[in-house]
Amino acid sequence: MFEQWSTNWKGHALGNFAVALMHALERQSDQFRNPIGQIRNAVEAFEQHADEIIEQMCYISVQGSVLERETVDPETDVILSNFAIELQNGVTAYIPLDAKAEDRLIMLGLPALSLDAFSANEEISIPMAMADAIKLGLLDTGTVESIESFDTVCPNPKWTYWHRLVYFFTHYRRDADAPMQWSEKELMFWLPPMLHPKIERLLIVSPFLSKEQFRNVFPNDQMDVIHVEPSAWLPRNKVFQIRTSSKSLYEALDFSSHTKYMQLSKLGERYLRGIRAEIERDTSIKHAIFTYSYIATRLPDLAELPHVCYIESFKSLLIDQINLDPVQVLWIVGTPRWQRREMWQQAQMLFGNDEKPLIYDDEMGTDQYKDERIQGMYNQYVTGILTQIVGRFGMNRISGKTVMLLNNFELLDVTDRPETQLFDWEDFEIAGGLDKLEETIRIRSGYEAERENLTANSSREEVERVLGCSSRQANRVLNKLRGGNIPRVKYRDQILFLLSSGREKTTASLVAAIDSSPQTIGNELKRLLDMGEIVRVRRGVYSLPHNKKWVWL
Repeated sequence: MFEQWSTNWKGHALGNFAVALMHALERQSDQFRNPIGQIRNAVEAFEQHADEIIEQMCYISVQGSVLERETVDPETDVILSNFAIELQNGVTAYIPLDAKAEDRLIMLGLPALSLDAFSANEEISIPMAMADAIKLGLLDTGTVESIESFDTVCPNPKWTYWHRLVYFFTHYRRDADAPMQWSEKELMFWLPPMLHPKIERLLIVSPFLSKEQFRNVFPNDQMDVIHVEPSAWLPRNKVFQIRTSSKSLYEALDFSSHTKYMQLSKLGERYLRGIRAEIERDTSIKHAIFTYSYIATRLPDLAELPHVCYIESFKSLLIDQINLDPVQVLWIVGTPRWQRREMWQQAQMLFGNDEKPLIYDDEMGTDQYKDERIQGMYNQYVTGILTQIVGRFGMNRISGKTVMLLNNFELLDVTDRPETQLFDWEDFEIAGGLDKLEETIRIRSGYEAERENLTANSSREEVERVLGCSSRQANRVLNKLRGGNIPRVKYRDQILFLLSSGREKTTASLVAAIDSSPQTIGNELKRLLDMGEIVRVRRGVYSLPHNKKWVWL
């Protein structure tokens, strides 16, 4: 476009402006670099020629040569033209003497072109509307390729390329936060939408923008945000959402600095082992998996199974029309990833004109951004895609569907429904399959409720039962609940107390009761024997001396 303007409008305001733009872009050493500073300077330098530039952007520049050539009306012998102009593609047009002569030339089927000032044998440039150039036969409309080669013409004189640049620089005052990019072939810049004055009401449905973000898009327009009540799910439809996974991309994938290649994390390997076992367990149930491209491309054997409908990346779901109706179990492993450059561009479109500059830094190894505006936009994008996936699963139309959501993003009208249950991956592994997962969650939840009800007055035995821990661990829990330090009972005192019942004790029973290692208890028993505080009845069996009683003070 710039090269066309610089060539076709050479010596005119538009041609000079195009040359200035190309010079500014030639200074860009890196592809995809933001050239906004240089482009802003070029626009400011040509503001005094704005009217001429706008006019020339709406026309093509046709080159021609003026020739002396008299044209006479064959019926009246009246002279209609004294000059003609030879144009490109071998087209000749006649310069009429006046408006009446122009009408007569057209009536005779001769091309007419009125010019205000010209000289014989002069090479001139003629601004011409695209429709007139086509009508004169200057432009070939016979093929798509020839049409695509037409010069760039702005169809609306009130919204030309110049208007867009001026509006862009007026809206974005900070160069660092303005969404402009040069890609060696074209200059791309993004503007917030403007409502046409004839539009009285506009309805927008989008899962990717929040109410606050919409207000940034249309800051000067009255807006009402309506939450559409979701349709009910059919019976036997449910969602299981992992509660121990983080929102980070790096939860299932490992970007360790020890290797330059992406790998599965330990948790990701556990996920895939469990998913594989569940898919192979019952071949009558149809499955689908949506996950990262890295994982999806590494499961070709599962993808070939007849009861596995899809193993796709999140991105392919947005591009392809995938029918999820036959799928009974949908696995969503991880979260969609938003390309950083695209995310930054949208952040600039939404917040580039804020008084507060944008912060583009993120925490390494996470998808957590320091700027809360970018973080909110990222979260909205991820939840929007996940909500779309669940919505296309058809749980409001088809019964007997299960979603396994292996991320912990909160999805409006999905994870807040009573049909959604939170689980730990250990629950799934203990259950051994989806058919027992609900029961396992119920048992674990029961123990969690009992754990929450433990108090300082709970007995050690109750703590051991609820937490499934040893006596020593139970004492630590009670110590914390009671807000103090429970004095540690010495091994000597515990052994003597257990033997004070008068019954003989084996080494194994003492080890189990005291919850310590056999070596530690064995060493203490030897020390007590040497001191005469206990006696060995026989090998591995001990008691107190008959003439000694032990009292725990």
